[in-house]
Amino acid sequence: MPTSIHFGGGTELKVTAPFEEVAETLDRRGVATFQRFAGFRGDEAVGAERVAVRVDAVAYAQDVPAP
Repeated sequence: MPTSIHFGGGTELKVTAPFEEVAETLDRRGVATFQRFAGFRGDEAVGAERVAVRVDAVAYAQDVPAP
């Protein structure tokens, strides 16, 4: 299931990584690379380009429900 990452400035980024992976990365407090979430193909999450996320800029993250 994709995860929505919300930044302190109000920006939102959806990635294909599961919530647990994002949470572990937040715990490490570094820079992480994820694949941007492009949408669903049926129940499958489809990725787009890779993005780098600076963890100290993240306010919170949450699961994105499947359609």
